[in-house]
Amino acid sequence: RLSKEEIVLVQTLDSIEKKLMYSNIFAKAGKSCLVNLDNVRTINKNVIHFSNDIQEEASRRCLSELLNRFKIRKLAVKM
Repeated sequence: RLSKEEIVLVQTLDSIEKKLMYSNIFAKAGKSCLVNLDNVRTINKNVIHFSNDIQEEASRRCLSELLNRFKIRKLAVKM
């Protein structure tokens, strides 16, 4: 939600997720939510804080993988 632009896709979220997961830029944050990690400022407990001051809750099921991908992405960007 970085803009008010709506994107309509004809693929399932699962198929999109499988394509994007290899990039290390995106991570699953919930049953119906993919997150661009470059737009994430911090993750505290299960709350994702985006660079535009929006906050979203991550599901408990996805939190561990989300945190791992976030840490890896931040390290990669610093290099």
